[in-house]
Amino acid sequence: LSILQLEGLPKITDAGLTRIITILPELDKLRLVECTGLTAQGLMQLAGLKKLTALNLSRTPAATDALIPVLCGLKKLKDLSVKDSGITEAGLNQFKKQRPDVLISK
Repeated sequence: LSILQLEGLPKITDAGLTRIITILPELDKLRLVECTGLTAQGLMQLAGLKKLTALNLSRTPAATDALIPVLCGLKKLKDLSVKDSGITEAGLNQFKKQRPDVLISK
C-alpha cells in the first residue's frame, strides 16, 4: 500500500496515526483531511514517513506552524496541501524558504 486516504474521520486519533505509521512506513501519499481527532503532537509522528511525496492536511486544525520543521524534514515531499488547516501564512513562508521545490496548495 503506497497511498492512504482518510477524510472526514474525527475518530482517527494520535494512537491510530501511530499504528498507521508503524504498519505503513513506506507510504508515498497520505491524505489526512478533516481528521479533527488528531493533535499537533500526534502529527509530529509524520516525521517517520521518510518516503512521503504527497501530504494533504486540509481542514485538519491540528496541523499548525509547529509542524513546519517536521514537514521540512520530509525530504521526498513534493506536494503539500494545507487548505483551512492551522498553518499560517508565516508558517508557509518559513516552509517555502527551506523547501522551495514543494508545490503548496492552500
